[in-house]
Amino acid sequence: MFRRCTPDIVAAEVSGCVLEKMWCKSVPCLVDCFLQQMNVHHAKHFFKATQRVNAVWENSSKTSELEMTAEHPRKQIVLKKTESIQHGRKKIKIYPPPARMLSQSVVLPGPERIRASGASNNPEQYFQFLDDKTHTVCDTVVTGLHKSTSGECLGLRSPLQTGKYKWINYSEVSERKDYIGSGLLKLGIHHSQEAMVGICTRTRPEFVLVMLACSRYSMVLVPLYHCFGSENMTYIIDQVKMEALFCEDSKFAMEILESKKLYPALKHIVLIDANEEEIAELSASYPEMNIISLKDLEISGKLNLQKPEKPKPDDLFCICYTSGTTGIPKGVKVTHRNILSCIASLDAVLGESIPKRGSLMCYLPCAHIYEIINEVYCLFHGCQLGFYSGSTDTLLGDIAELKPVVLPLVPKLMNLIYSGVKKKIGQNRLRRYLLHLSLQQKERTLQKGIVSKTAIWDKLVFSKIQKTLGDSIQLIFTASAPVSREVMQFFRCSMGCLVFEVYGLSEVGAAAMTLMSEHDSGFVGPPLPCNHIKLVSVPEMSYVAEKDEGEICIKGANVFSGYFNNEEATVEAIDANGWYHTGDIGKWLPNGALKIIDRKKHIFKLAQGEYIFPDKIENTYLESHIISQIYVDGNSDQEFLVGVIVPDTKAFLSWAQEEGFTGDLETLCQNKELKKALLNMLQKVGKERHLTSIQQVGNIYLTTEPFSQENGLLTPTMKLKRTGARKKFEQVFQKLYEEGNLCSKNQ
Repeated sequence: MFRRCTPDIVAAEVSGCVLEKMWCKSVPCLVDCFLQQMNVHHAKHFFKATQRVNAVWENSSKTSELEMTAEHPRKQIVLKKTESIQHGRKKIKIYPPPARMLSQSVVLPGPERIRASGASNNPEQYFQFLDDKTHTVCDTVVTGLHKSTSGECLGLRSPLQTGKYKWINYSEVSERKDYIGSGLLKLGIHHSQEAMVGICTRTRPEFVLVMLACSRYSMVLVPLYHCFGSENMTYIIDQVKMEALFCEDSKFAMEILESKKLYPALKHIVLIDANEEEIAELSASYPEMNIISLKDLEISGKLNLQKPEKPKPDDLFCICYTSGTTGIPKGVKVTHRNILSCIASLDAVLGESIPKRGSLMCYLPCAHIYEIINEVYCLFHGCQLGFYSGSTDTLLGDIAELKPVVLPLVPKLMNLIYSGVKKKIGQNRLRRYLLHLSLQQKERTLQKGIVSKTAIWDKLVFSKIQKTLGDSIQLIFTASAPVSREVMQFFRCSMGCLVFEVYGLSEVGAAAMTLMSEHDSGFVGPPLPCNHIKLVSVPEMSYVAEKDEGEICIKGANVFSGYFNNEEATVEAIDANGWYHTGDIGKWLPNGALKIIDRKKHIFKLAQGEYIFPDKIENTYLESHIISQIYVDGNSDQEFLVGVIVPDTKAFLSWAQEEGFTGDLETLCQNKELKKALLNMLQKVGKERHLTSIQQVGNIYLTTEPFSQENGLLTPTMKLKRTGARKKFEQVFQKLYEEGNLCSKNQ
């Protein structure tokens, strides 16, 4: 039988240290209750044995740790790994942990206070290549072929959503990329930096094959988003003078062909999913176009196999177009060196923590630089690329089936998983306390550089959560938008793996990343070795570089070469000394990590990773005669927009009366039902002006106090002071987020 004890005694036995006094001493031991339920016997002996092992390990490591600290205090290494064939890595010990570092980055000599990675032996030089043989993207699959000994490479469930993963091995991938490249040459597309090959599809194995084919045969890949819309799609295809476009199916191909006259350079459509009947029908309707299936293109290439022409490191690898939220999409010119420098930096920082086998879960948009870097990185290491079934609704099922070792996450998915855990716990005080205690204890081990899924807390609390994501994950990366501290702490402690937050942009790939075994959050870590970062003063926003605050500027091997056929935007973004000005406002923390604190231009991201341009939304809503002033804002850890509206008194009262509401202006502004009616009206205005659902406000606050210079909300030129407005309405917005998205509730 287990003895009854107070939680503070149990916690002391588990962690080997004395916790602060708990107030609930009259409650029977929570851990004992759970141990009895799980039939875990001799827990006391287990705890003591764990303490003895830890003590022996720490004593034996102490001398070597001190030696390594003196030699290179900012470079982390893996001291020990414990792995199993079935479940992958169970425990890893990192030294030094970030909590014991004085500074995570290096300040270079000079007045600009430029910072560099501490992982490099020579911080002034940029990391550019992985090794002497891998200098282009197409080289990575050759390296992966040798590392994997022609093992499994690209996988997809068959049938989708319910079947097992079926794989194409590295040898077949190597052959098929040559067939596709030769097939494109047979169509008349040449080895050239002007040969633009587009692809618009969901994330699937064929995207990687086309990507590698273009790289191998010195053609330029132009990946496109489905959500671009016909206007932006037309602009891009015409701007790059695209010659061939890979389409997922005949439905999308039809949308492209309907505007064929607007891009005369396009001659070939390659359908990934299409039968002979669909191809014949499209060919009959558009006889001037060559429409072919991917299967037939590969057969043609196999029969007419051509010698590849390897690109140079500074040749264009792809043109990644921005989403166009702020206007016309801009084509980011990405070279092979840009991509290789990013993955060389990841290699340098991760070191021995990189999995030797296993898979990457591929589900992010394939046109996004984040997904492309993930795929190329895993190809270099000979890992498997497992693709989702095409629907985010079944993504967790795909993850559970694949059991990936590398999982890229976005804040939205992390928030959903965390919300699901909190919902299961509910208001049960016992479960809430156990979760809090477990997270607290796991965070303490993180601070010591130990990442483990073998602790008693994993068995009691976190094992089911780990199984939800396959139970084999060793590395989690999150990017595209910041993650709240609460959610980040949960994932770092519950998953028993290394969790990284990455700062990057289409223009630079990855620029900064948190370190291994990081226990804190709210920042994006030190610079990666592929670049340097400096902060430049922004006087109009009161940010001063000498105080370690200012616009984030990046220079390095990963920085793009400019915007395609857009010299004006290029000159605006990259200064004469080669520094890319991101528009993000950053701050150097005392630990040498970079924190994103603001945005120079009026652009921000929501949790979905989508950029929002509030000026456009505000101008749209101001077309309504009942609105006098409006301020729209959002938060990177929230999924909808909020706003503050100052009504036009006369017009608003008249409209309210027509809608069946009575009262004075002050009373009406407090009426929740009227607020819902106003939101419905704004939704209609937004749809008429082609705002997407994510660009529509989800909740609003009505006020009778106008924005003015006197209350600090307007500049002398009568422009909205967003920094002041955000500060003034911070508590208001918090209440609106707690209230939720009223538009979604009405739908």
